[in-house]
Amino acid sequence: MLRWLITVGTLSLVFLLLATPFYTYSQFNAEEAIAEIEFDKLSEQSYLAHLSTGNLCVTHSYPIQGDQWQLDAQFIKWNGPAVMLGFKSQYQLDRLNGRYADIQQQNSTNNSAIDLSPKLLVTLFPSGRADDNEGLLIDTLYGSSVYMSMDETKRYRIYKTEDALIVRSEERAIPASDDGILTISITKACETKPSTLNRFSKQINRWVLERL
Repeated sequence: MLRWLITVGTLSLVFLLLATPFYTYSQFNAEEAIAEIEFDKLSEQSYLAHLSTGNLCVTHSYPIQGDQWQLDAQFIKWNGPAVMLGFKSQYQLDRLNGRYADIQQQNSTNNSAIDLSPKLLVTLFPSGRADDNEGLLIDTLYGSSVYMSMDETKRYRIYKTEDALIVRSEERAIPASDDGILTISITKACETKPSTLNRFSKQINRWVLERL
């Protein structure tokens, strides 16, 4: 009985670790919002980017330089056998960085990127090279990017489509003050919570990585 429980527990742990990247590489829908970004200007060509991802309710701030922002993502398109098994195309946000409109300035400036890739024990990009991972199940691994000018008055919302990223901008909500009372307009609700299996697999992944 004990041996059976150990075997079942081990297989369950392996399954959850293998399942983690499939939850991290969120499944496509026709067009779905995956990130929002706003900017506060610190100085000339220097900004603080406020990036919300996932359910768009948790925001992280990063300093970036330039006139424009760029968001990159990795995409996976499955091959015939995987498609027959019901696998859907996947994406994962990769990096965020600033860029300069002037190419000469871009080439003469040391501009660093922010790594957005999650830390996974099991990854679908083990070598970091797409051509090393094409095979029986994976048709192609590729990247997609969007970029626009950094504007403090705009909120940028990034969407995933079937095979790429797209971005749309809208006026940024500015808190209003009336007789000393600050009013903040809430125009969106958080998405539903991820499934129990989704959360549990990510918790197992974090637990194993911490002990390695």
